[in-house]
Amino acid sequence: MGFGIFFDTTLIRRSEHRRLDDLLQGQLGVAVSPQRAGDGGRYILSGRRRAIDGTLNCYMQFYLDGIAIGRGGVAGVSPISPVSTGMFPLSSVEKVEVYRSAAEVPPEYGGASAGCGVVLIWSRRGP
Repeated sequence: MGFGIFFDTTLIRRSEHRRLDDLLQGQLGVAVSPQRAGDGGRYILSGRRRAIDGTLNCYMQFYLDGIAIGRGGVAGVSPISPVSTGMFPLSSVEKVEVYRSAAEVPPEYGGASAGCGVVLIWSRRGP
């Protein structure tokens, strides 16, 4: 339907020395926030929602090849995985789709965990 941000194969190949958090840094409606000391990496969050204290805490839901990984939504603890922390290498990615709010998310990826947005990652396949 044209909603969201799309990173195609050509752009990703030019950026494959980077990580997912680098690719998403600076995109409107997406925030990349440092993790706790010692965790390494950074969390990828929706920049549209803030907690009462003003901090970002709306974690985007991640899908890898159409399968939900981690847990999205407003929570005290974000999902911890190489993808949710942005440490996922772009060298293994074919395409990325970013839907920054529930209104942008395609119905098949909607639901309670999609309220903070969804990141769809399509991996490279083949030898």
